[in-house]
Amino acid sequence: MRSRRGLQWTGALFVAGLLSLAACSSNSGNSPANSAASGGSNSSTLHVTASEEMADLNPFTASGQGKSEVLSAIAPPLLYFNGDNQITSQLLKSWTATDNDMTINLVLKPGMKWSDGQPITSADMLMSLTAYMDAPISTQAGRIGAVAGLDALAKDGSTPVSQIKLAGLSTPDKYTLQVKLATPDVAWIPQLALLPYWSLLPEHVLGKDTLSTIAKDSYFKTWPVSDGAFTLEKWVYGQYAEVQANPNWPGGKPGFQHVFFEIINSDQMQAQLQTGQIQYMYPVSPTQAASVKSISGVTIQQHQGVAPDTLGLNYNSPALKDPRVREAMIYAMNREQICKTVLAGYCTISTPNIREIAPAWSLPTTGVNEYTYDPAKAKALLAAAGWKPGTTLTILTRTADAPAYVEQAMTIIQGEEAAVGINIKLENVSTAELLNMFPKKTGWDGFWVSGANFAADPSQMGNYMMCSQRYPAGGNTSQFCDPAVDKLFTLGLTQANQSQRAATYQQIFTVLNHNPSEIYLYNVDSISAFDSRLQGPAPFGSNSSAYFDIGKWHWATSSSS
Repeated sequence: MRSRRGLQWTGALFVAGLLSLAACSSNSGNSPANSAASGGSNSSTLHVTASEEMADLNPFTASGQGKSEVLSAIAPPLLYFNGDNQITSQLLKSWTATDNDMTINLVLKPGMKWSDGQPITSADMLMSLTAYMDAPISTQAGRIGAVAGLDALAKDGSTPVSQIKLAGLSTPDKYTLQVKLATPDVAWIPQLALLPYWSLLPEHVLGKDTLSTIAKDSYFKTWPVSDGAFTLEKWVYGQYAEVQANPNWPGGKPGFQHVFFEIINSDQMQAQLQTGQIQYMYPVSPTQAASVKSISGVTIQQHQGVAPDTLGLNYNSPALKDPRVREAMIYAMNREQICKTVLAGYCTISTPNIREIAPAWSLPTTGVNEYTYDPAKAKALLAAAGWKPGTTLTILTRTADAPAYVEQAMTIIQGEEAAVGINIKLENVSTAELLNMFPKKTGWDGFWVSGANFAADPSQMGNYMMCSQRYPAGGNTSQFCDPAVDKLFTLGLTQANQSQRAATYQQIFTVLNHNPSEIYLYNVDSISAFDSRLQGPAPFGSNSSAYFDIGKWHWATSSSS
């Protein structure tokens, strides 16, 4: 698989991110209609870029951003975050929590149909959620646990999924799915919206599958039935995916009859945008932004990103046992300068080293270290910790897969750490090697990663910090563990009062600020570019948001162009 965004954490089980590999495709103009500039305001075909190659189109295994982009067009999730980081839906009329956040009601818009003409009903939601919550087959099941009776899934491998009865799931009517939780969870709905792969599945097609067979169904190779703006027409691995307009799309008539998701590298993207072979380009690297912006007839959009690039630290590493060493590493880095030079200013810095970007109410404003560049303070902390100058830390990178600026930034950081007495060995590894290293207490001290949405709800951080989520059980790859922090994360899910939640999460982030297991390097802006005649694309922060509304994209009319 090839991509241009590097590792991305997109699920509670971080394998989602680990399978986001970087693309260097040598193919150029792969789709049939792409041998010449085919775009234009009179064309019913649109060519866009997939930000990475898709290993598969299976929604149970979150394996890369390119997959979520194609699924956005053919099978969007029930809920998702839009460009304004607000929860929205193409399929649901409402989503509410009642009974002290113990009951969730998901209500479909009435009268909707699948692309084959069959009605979309609550039976589809019931079967879909039942399957997605089964941890053995669904890599993101841990995000929305706490559903009453969930343990019953482990005891049933032969009953068709559509017939499995869970105490916490019911369908009061044709359009409503009611979810009863075992414990209060004020973040249940936001966590559901953070799952870009969880598409609604057709019960009339997949209802006979069992939990042991549904994820392997050949359905996911062709997606013959769709509820999105488009249906899957053709997928040529490593080259492109073609989708065509869904005549039964609940959102109306899509603005294009055909859309091609082209799998090409960053340089090819820019060249083909200039010639008109593609009409929408994402992502635009910060290092490309100036030259792309200069192309005549092209509009460029940017939005503050919601996913900091992170240097995860091995919490079990003997060399990093003293938190003062980890604090010193942050003070030794001139992150603001890296942002200005390497990323051309298309980024922001979390000075207090907090991964959560928003909501503002959850972030502490007092009692935290402001990690501004201070080599002298770094040296003082190292001395107090008894650091032996010249000790070497092994940092695992994947620079062959990541954007070019990552290697540049890591090289600068390597020099800055050496200046205070910390030797950094950058070791490039494969995804499989990285996965194998995470559970080991020695042999590695840190790793580079990026992705996920840390502007939605502070509970998101629990997936990366709680003891129970340590890899391989979850996304806590740094192996951080503090039982007191775990209790606070659990408490935060039960507090409906926002001021109470604010105090809880501010306490969590204050602890993590003083006992860091991760260094948040920079938060890269989300940048896209497109033919100026194209109407509909909007700025977005999350790397899952680019194509959620692609059904509404269209060419400007002559009077407005």
